[in-house]
Amino acid sequence: MAYKKKIFVFLFILLVFSFAFLFIMNKGLLVDEEAHYLQIKRALNWDFGVYNIITVIPGYHYFFAFLGWIFGIDSIRGIRFFNLVVGLISISVFLLIGFRISRNLGLIKGFQYAFFPILFPFFFLIYTDVLSLLLILLSFYFVSIRRYNFAGIFGILSFFVRQNNVVWLGFIMVFVYFDRYDKIDFGKIKDLLRECWTFILGIVIAVIFFILNKGFAFGDRNMHEGGIYFGNILFALFLFFFLFLPLNIFNFKKIIGFVKKKNWILLVILFLFIIYMKFFIVNHPYNFIAPDYFLRNMMLGYFNAGLFIKSLLFLPIAYSFLSLWVTELRRKSFYLLYLFSFLFLSPSWLIEQRYYLIPLSFFILFKKEESTFLENCTIALYFTASILLFYFIGIGKYFL
Repeated sequence: MAYKKKIFVFLFILLVFSFAFLFIMNKGLLVDEEAHYLQIKRALNWDFGVYNIITVIPGYHYFFAFLGWIFGIDSIRGIRFFNLVVGLISISVFLLIGFRISRNLGLIKGFQYAFFPILFPFFFLIYTDVLSLLLILLSFYFVSIRRYNFAGIFGILSFFVRQNNVVWLGFIMVFVYFDRYDKIDFGKIKDLLRECWTFILGIVIAVIFFILNKGFAFGDRNMHEGGIYFGNILFALFLFFFLFLPLNIFNFKKIIGFVKKKNWILLVILFLFIIYMKFFIVNHPYNFIAPDYFLRNMMLGYFNAGLFIKSLLFLPIAYSFLSLWVTELRRKSFYLLYLFSFLFLSPSWLIEQRYYLIPLSFFILFKKEESTFLENCTIALYFTASILLFYFIGIGKYFL
């Protein structure tokens, strides 16, 4: 019966994804697709120069150009199809990890990943995010079966798709240690470094790149200045409230009980509110572009609408913070996700929900499920939201 259920879910996902691809495949290039497609076409013509608007190392573009050369494909729909195949592989890898973490609910986790609303549209578009996510998932999967060299290699490859993935190289390596041991032992750390030498190599490559490139952004540097910013961290908490609404509703009683027992958490919330009011600043030029088209920029506009509205918008952020606090993860080592998510998101000036795909995908994998009903409610929410968003993206009404 379990085997039949897996086949049914796989066929259902394949069917929905097929219809979604047929719907989008002949549409014109959308937003950043144009730059990515032109870079792939350039490589297909054996010109490996990089346009100055491409912010990432063009590993994604060279890989897709290679696929295009192998199969004799250079059309928009052909490149979108390659991206879809990569996305389907990422779902398969996510399922493999899900079954290793939670054999009974791995299928549900995979379904949630496949229809995660801020991810779903990018399975069908020429964007780097799905390949980046696949490589990080592959790295984590090989760590889960203790094939550390393969894990490190895929982590290094992810760096050549998106440079800031070096943070996840660090996360996976540190996770390996704390998943094995409960305390710091320098002798064991030495053994771990010997086993995970490919991860060290990846971090060294990233440091060399940073020094030679004088920063992580490959192109469009003025719009991607490094620093410490709180915008993405706080906006991720804001979106978390809605993306995990069934979980957040379920956590209400837990939150009330926790606040009653631990009154000091109110001081933490007050401190978070001060951070929010002082440092949640929406001032990146790209966050003001076409707010009637970009849903992200539309929402961010409300945070600049005055102190009263901004104060009200803190409520979902505070609730998400408390909900995360009372949400159990399946292993102690999984809580490292929060530290590395902060390290991953804080250097980015541009507030962009695509940056949250890796942290939130890991959260789906790591969280402890409260009930099958709750998880099915989440699936229903994701499926409905994804189909609606994708439809409006396809007709050119909105974009994430």
